[in-house]
Amino acid sequence: MNPARTGFFDEIAPQWDEKSGPDAIERVRTWCASLPLQSDGVVVDIGCGTGISSQAIVEGTNRRAVAVDLSLEMLRNGRSKRDAASICWLCSDAMELPLADSVADGVLALHVLPHLERRAVAFSEWRRVLKRGGSLFIAHLMSRARVNEIHRSGPEAIHDDILPPVRELARELDSHGFCVLETEDSHERYMLHCARL
Repeated sequence: MNPARTGFFDEIAPQWDEKSGPDAIERVRTWCASLPLQSDGVVVDIGCGTGISSQAIVEGTNRRAVAVDLSLEMLRNGRSKRDAASICWLCSDAMELPLADSVADGVLALHVLPHLERRAVAFSEWRRVLKRGGSLFIAHLMSRARVNEIHRSGPEAIHDDILPPVRELARELDSHGFCVLETEDSHERYMLHCARL
């Protein structure tokens, strides 16, 4: 856990939704609604921020979301804005989830991958909480180049938080017990959809 990074997200939490803007929020909602997930499962939303993706995952379904973030302020802001009884808010490190083995049908890591200090540890942890055959979605709803440009020009707390090429990440996931089903590294998005073996 990097206190500077957590402090950065705590500080920007009150303005997060407004800073993201309505177009970006709608893209998140639309993309989350399109994910091939069963309609009544449990989805762990890693780095959920203010819960925009968590709410999108549960809306119109019988799903439950576990909204996980290191930033207590992000969670507080999200909980005050989201009206969903099917969201459980959890302040936790993505590399040490206080969840049982094989509890989740899906894990979503939207806009969070570059902020992980030890990806291998996180991937092992996400595999642990996923049921066999469960889905892992890692994504940014913008290009890898744009994500890296934003982080490199940002504050020191996120300056080195860089997305790797999608092929590199696919090899890492393959070596951690995931089958990569789909990838995209385009001007519109960076995405990997995997199944837990």
